[in-house]
Amino acid sequence: MPQGGKRPGAGAKKGSKQKRTLEKMELDRQFRQRIAEQLPELSDALLRAAKGVEHLQAKDKRGQWTSVEDPKVMAKVLNGPEEYRRISAKDPDVRALKECFDRLFGQPKQHVEVEDVTKPSEMTDAELIAKAKQLLELA
Repeated sequence: MPQGGKRPGAGAKKGSKQKRTLEKMELDRQFRQRIAEQLPELSDALLRAAKGVEHLQAKDKRGQWTSVEDPKVMAKVLNGPEEYRRISAKDPDVRALKECFDRLFGQPKQHVEVEDVTKPSEMTDAELIAKAKQLLELA
C-alpha cells in the first residue's frame, strides 16, 4: 500500500481562497465602504489642511476667547480694541498638499540611474568581491 505523496483530489481547489483571506477581504470591503460614505467630509478636511487655517477670536462677555465666524461680528471685532481680538493661522500642510496633488495627477515617476549593468552571474569572483567592498563603503 503506497503512503505519502500526491493524492488525486486532495488539497484546496485551484483558485480557492483560505478562510482568513476571505475574512480579511470582507473587513477591507467594510472599511472602504465606511471611507466612501464619509468621502466628502474627509476630502474637505484634507483640503482645509492643505490650504491652512485662519481663525479670528474675540473675548466674550465672560472674557473667554471664542471663534468669530459672522462677517458682521468680524468687522466689529477688527475695528475694536486689540486686546479683545486675536488672529491665528496654521500653515498649509505640505504633506496634505502632496497627497491632494498625487491623487489628482498620480504620483510622479521615480528616476533611477544605473551605472553598472553587468549581471552578477557574468562577473568573476574577484569582481563580485570588489563590488561588495564598494557597496559596504557606501553604507
